Amino acid sequence: MRREENSSGLRGLLVAEWDRSMARWRILGRVSEYEEALKSGAEVLVSSSQMLRALSLAGLSYRQFAYGGSGWGKTFMLDDRDQLHEWSGGD
Repeated sequence: MRREENSSGLRGLLVAEWDRSMARWRILGRVSEYEEALKSGAEVLVSSSQMLRALSLAGLSYRQFAYGGSGWGKTFMLDDRDQLHEWSGGD
């Protein structure tokens, strides 16, 4: 079952940043696995740099994902309930 694209919250910010950053480079008819997972509401891995860009461009606090912050250099799982969890590389 596919969910409607979440246009609010963290997933919405990540979708907006993805679309903004890909506006110049998008190949019509081609969708990346990351984009598909992000827009479908499925679990998706996101990096601290993706979080930093999405939050920064939305005018929200991003410092925990910036250099020296607690989330710097880490990978996170955005689950199907749009909750962010630090990912350790396990299952």
